[in-house]
Amino acid sequence: MTVLLGVGLSHAARDYVNPEYKAARRAEVTALAEKYAHHAALLMWTLGNEIQLGADTAEAWQFVEELAHIIRSKDRDHPIATATAGVRPQTIDQIVRHAPSVEVLGINTYGGLPDVPSRLQATSFRGAYLITEWGPTGHWEVGKTAWGRPIEQTGAE
Repeated sequence: MTVLLGVGLSHAARDYVNPEYKAARRAEVTALAEKYAHHAALLMWTLGNEIQLGADTAEAWQFVEELAHIIRSKDRDHPIATATAGVRPQTIDQIVRHAPSVEVLGINTYGGLPDVPSRLQATSFRGAYLITEWGPTGHWEVGKTAWGRPIEQTGAE
């Protein structure tokens, strides 16, 4: 079994201009890279999960790049990824521009799964991607009842 070693990052844009937050994450990533860079179960590194849901800023993606450099200084063998909520062209282009060391995109998607390849093709990203979350169609992607509640898929669907 191999794993993606995930480093949790904030969804709050203010944290990416906060020296204390950034220092703590640098220390965490340095320690993780020193400990796990050569671990047999490590498949790749993942920096953040859906951080664009609140922190889709140049500062956030530049910090992801900084953390990627820390990892790369200790581990030249494993790819570095980040995971996004769906394929939002403006987010993907921010990653390409500000975090070019991200080699793999993790795409969290539900009902939009069939459109992932064409939507990624329309961005400037040309690396590999993984579907990192998938399941029943999301509550935001389905019809609603007359009183505004999402209509969930049945087990058969």
